[in-house]
Amino acid sequence: MATTLQPRNDVVYQLKVTLKGSKPPIWRRLQVPGNISLHKLHLILQVAMGWANAHLYQFRVGGTEFGEPDPEGDFYGLKMKNSRKTELSKVAPREKTRFIYEYDFGDSWEHEILIERILPTEPGIRYPVCLAGRRACPPEDCGGIWGYADLLEIIGDPGHEEHEEMMEWLGGWFDPKAFDMDEVNGILKVLAAEDESGNLAKVGRNDTCPCGSGEKYKKCCGSASKPISPPDRRLMERNLRAIQKLMAKQDFASVDEINAYLQQFSGIGRIPRLVPETPLEQAQELIYQALETAEKKERIRLAMESLEICSDCADAYVLLAEEAAEIPEEARNWYQRGVEAGQRALGPEVLANEAGHFWGLIETRPYMRAREGLADCLYFLGEFEAAMEHYRDMLRLNPSDNQGIRYKLLSCLMERNDIDDAKELLGQ
Repeated sequence: MATTLQPRNDVVYQLKVTLKGSKPPIWRRLQVPGNISLHKLHLILQVAMGWANAHLYQFRVGGTEFGEPDPEGDFYGLKMKNSRKTELSKVAPREKTRFIYEYDFGDSWEHEILIERILPTEPGIRYPVCLAGRRACPPEDCGGIWGYADLLEIIGDPGHEEHEEMMEWLGGWFDPKAFDMDEVNGILKVLAAEDESGNLAKVGRNDTCPCGSGEKYKKCCGSASKPISPPDRRLMERNLRAIQKLMAKQDFASVDEINAYLQQFSGIGRIPRLVPETPLEQAQELIYQALETAEKKERIRLAMESLEICSDCADAYVLLAEEAAEIPEEARNWYQRGVEAGQRALGPEVLANEAGHFWGLIETRPYMRAREGLADCLYFLGEFEAAMEHYRDMLRLNPSDNQGIRYKLLSCLMERNDIDDAKELLGQ
């Protein structure tokens, strides 16, 4: 008979989380407090699985959907209950209950969650905790479970025509069997000390840091120069650029030689740092340094210094729009300058000849980020036609839609009650 316990602070739920459709199965076993909200459970699942928390999510429990509202108080046009105000123990009070967690409505990563056991807490254990797991999380934006299957087939076949391009997109290597439980638990320890707004709960400055480093909190995660938030995803492109430049200097005779060359970096566990040579590369490196910096003023200073070196660095304008703009009009102007800088940096030939797979070229990404930011500002300021024109052209340049632009365009079409165009977009 299934066990039901009162939703008290001293009750933990043991969960088995399995990514639906994954073969071999990708799964995690977790223990979490029974009184946490579904939103906090979402954050835990992001860490445990290995996602980047870059998309929307929902829980489906017994025919009811739970999600996170946007700042306007709406649910992006979806009929959901507020996940921040719903406790796990209230929607799943019994063992053997099963429900669905869906992440990224585009790729639609569905996870089946099974309540294996409801247990009393153990003294000295900080929850949540990961007990076990198998296999790596798929890369973000790879096309869902079927796209991931195709990706594994491509990277497993050095002779495949898309092998080199896909390995470059992955950053040089990807091990689908990898899972580091110690790393997951290290991040979960920090998450356990945070409240739902992302701020650390009451931890004394002289207490041992909850991240597990053994240092005092004030000298570790409590230091103003050491944020808890995960690194900016844009920093991944630094490695991609380094690999691209290193490979350009080699003279490979076969795909096997390319793989052997890339494998040496896997063996040493790191990629050699790119040495910037051109003014644009030097400016871009300053942006990477800014993204690693916790202080807002320093990020702005580095972005301005970057533009002094090269005014064609689109990511510098993007960072200033994010950090320095105080009103939407000011952000729009920074993004507009970023788009113009990106156009200059890429040149007319790239803009004309590479349409169709833009995101696959690392050099195009700053331009695409600036254009997305510009379109978002235009939409916010009520300039819907201009925003939709940008969204449509970005999908022309990159039909794979690594940025999720089609869902922003869909929102515009639905607001205008343009049902036919919305249906056509969803059918693409």
